[in-house]
Amino acid sequence: MTQTLAILRYLARKYHLDGATEVEKNRIAVLEQQVVDCSTSLIRFRYKKDSTEADKAELLKNLATQLEQISNFLKGEKWVAGENLSYVDFYLY
Repeated sequence: MTQTLAILRYLARKYHLDGATEVEKNRIAVLEQQVVDCSTSLIRFRYKKDSTEADKAELLKNLATQLEQISNFLKGEKWVAGENLSYVDFYLY
């Protein structure tokens, strides 16, 4: 196995870090994709050859919005899934 998320999901299944209930599994899936969206934005900006200050400003604006959404999603919860640690907690970290 060579893909980051495939490895994380494999380890999650093996060590029961992939959600105990359907609600936990859904929370994990939602936040996993939010983290992917954030990292994809950063990677695209980093490797864009002709990035401008306007591109940077747009990235920072969007990143702030994405991080606020993550913060709101996690508000009041101990971990991504609630009371149980999940692989996405490591991915997010």
